[in-house]
Amino acid sequence: MYQSRLVEVFKILDKKDLRNLEKYVNSPFFNTRKDVIDLFSYLRKLHPFKKDKGLHREEIYQALFPNTAYDEKLLGYAFSFLFKNIKGYFAYQEMTGNPVNEQIQLCIALRKRGAKRIFESELNLAEKLLEQQQLRNSDYHYSKYLISQEQYGIHMGNIRDIEEILEQLSEKFAHFFISNHLRVSSAVLTAKKIQMSDTQTLLLEDIVKHVEENDYSHVPSISIYYHTFKTITEKDSAPYFYKLRELIKTNFDYFSNQEVRDFYVLTINYCIKQANNGQNEFLEILFDIYKEGLKNDVFLIYGEMTRFTYKNIVMTGVRLKEFNWVENFLFEYKDTIESKYRESTFNYNLAILYYSKPDFEKAMQLLQQAEFHDLLLNLHARRMLLTIYYSEEEYDALQSHLDSFKNYIYRHKELGYHRNHNLNLIRFTRKLLQLKSDRSAINKLREEINNTKEITEKSWLLKQVNNFK
Repeated sequence: MYQSRLVEVFKILDKKDLRNLEKYVNSPFFNTRKDVIDLFSYLRKLHPFKKDKGLHREEIYQALFPNTAYDEKLLGYAFSFLFKNIKGYFAYQEMTGNPVNEQIQLCIALRKRGAKRIFESELNLAEKLLEQQQLRNSDYHYSKYLISQEQYGIHMGNIRDIEEILEQLSEKFAHFFISNHLRVSSAVLTAKKIQMSDTQTLLLEDIVKHVEENDYSHVPSISIYYHTFKTITEKDSAPYFYKLRELIKTNFDYFSNQEVRDFYVLTINYCIKQANNGQNEFLEILFDIYKEGLKNDVFLIYGEMTRFTYKNIVMTGVRLKEFNWVENFLFEYKDTIESKYRESTFNYNLAILYYSKPDFEKAMQLLQQAEFHDLLLNLHARRMLLTIYYSEEEYDALQSHLDSFKNYIYRHKELGYHRNHNLNLIRFTRKLLQLKSDRSAINKLREEINNTKEITEKSWLLKQVNNFK
C-alpha cells in the first residue's frame, strides 16, 4: 500500500492542499461516496507517512468498514475514487488559480448556451483581467487568441464584424505561435539532446526570416525569444547576447518566474562558455548577472537555492577576487540551501573562499573537519588539501593524504573519467616530491605533464615544476 499511486500522490500534498481537499471530497457536487470521505480522513491523520505504519490494506479496510469481512474489491473502489477526486482537485485548482483562464472558460460555456448578452459582458471582463496582469509572454498571446476566437464564434453570422475579428484572431495566434515556437526551439537547441526534424527546421527558418522582415519590437515575447534563439545559433552572437540582456532587464515583469529563470540560466551559460574561451570580460558580466538574479530572487525556488548555484556564484566571485562580497553572500544565503546539504555546502564554499585569498590555515581546518558526501565535492576538497599541504611544506601530511586520496578513488568505481584525472594528479605530485634541482629531470617532468591529457590541476603542477631552479 505504501507504494500505491494514492499514497504517492498523498505524499505531495501540503497543509493547504489537505484543508482544501477535505472541503472538496466533502462536497456532494464532487463526491457522494462516504467511503471516500472516510478514507481521506484516515490517510490525513497518518500524513506525513512514516513508512508503512497504518497503511496495510487490512488495517485501512477495518477503519472504513468495521466489523465486516475483508473485501478487496470494495476497498479498491474507495482507493480508486479518492485518487480520482484528488486528480479532479488538482485540475480544479489549476483552472481557478488563473482568473483569466477561468473567465475564458465561463465565456465558452455562455456561448455554447446562446447567452449572447451575458457572454459579451463577461468576455469584456476577460479582456480587462488579461490586460491588468503583468505577463506578456506566449501564454498572454494564447489567451488573447482564445478571447478573439470566442468573439469569432459569437459573431459568425454578422458579416460586417467578421473581417475585423478574423484579422485579430490571426494576429493573436501568430504572436502566440511565433514566440512559442522560438521558445521551444531555443530550449531544444540548448539541450542538444533532441534532433529537430527537417519540417521543424524549415518552419523555424521561415519564422526567423519573418521576424527579421517585420517589426516585432512591440511584442516582448517575440523580441526576447528571437534574441535568445540568435544568441544560441549565431557564430557572431555577442550583439544578440547584449540585446538579450537589455531585453531581460526591461521586460523582467512580463514573464513568469520560470521563464525569467530560464533567461538567466541561458545568459549565465553563455558567459561561462565565453570566459572559458579566454574572453575574460564575460566573467565580469557573469558576476553582474548573478548579482541581478540575487536581487530579484531569480535563483530561489520555493525559498531554496540549489547547492550548485550557490557554489557557482562563489566560484565566480573568488575568480574576480571579490572576497568581501563572497563572504557576505556565503552567510546571507546559507539558510536558503536545502537543509540536507546546508552545512557541508557552506563549509565547502567557505573553504574555497579561504583557499582563494589565500588563508590556508582556515581552509585546511574546514577541509579536514567537514564531511562531503557528494563525490565531486569530495574530490575537489581533497585536491585543495593536496595543494595546501604541498604549499605549506607539510610533506608527511601530504604523503598520508596522497595514500588516502588514492584509496578513496579505488573504492569508488563510479567516478568515470574523474578517476584517471585525479590518479594522474596524485602520481605527478609524488614525482614533484622526489624532484631535485636537475635541469634534465625538471624538463622531463614538465614535458610529461604537458603531454598527459587526463589530468586535473595541470596548471598548478606546471607552476610547481617551474619553481624549481
